[in-house]
Amino acid sequence: MNLEEYQKKALLRLNPLIANNIEECINYALLGIGEETGEIIGEIRKSFYKGNYHERKFENRKLAKELGDVVWYIALICKNNKIDINKIQKEQSGKRTKGLCNRKKMIKLALNIE
Repeated sequence: MNLEEYQKKALLRLNPLIANNIEECINYALLGIGEETGEIIGEIRKSFYKGNYHERKFENRKLAKELGDVVWYIALICKNNKIDINKIQKEQSGKRTKGLCNRKKMIKLALNIE
């Protein structure tokens, strides 16, 4: 399933009371991303720091669920701003590759390597 197919399926779960109000959808998505980001941090923190009552082993499954929630909100923002969600992925991949090449060049310059 590509991101566009995911977006279509995921947005079927959108609250019908706000589905046709772009401003409400965007506010809802931004607040949701903030909330889910906190939950991602919590999942990681709980597994690394000792001494709290909810200490537990790190679970990829729980982290993946929270990351999936963030992707849902991103899909909502893309829909309401007429942004092609697949294009974001492609542009991000290109940006990362280009950045990696630039870092390699800078390291070579800094180390005086040809």
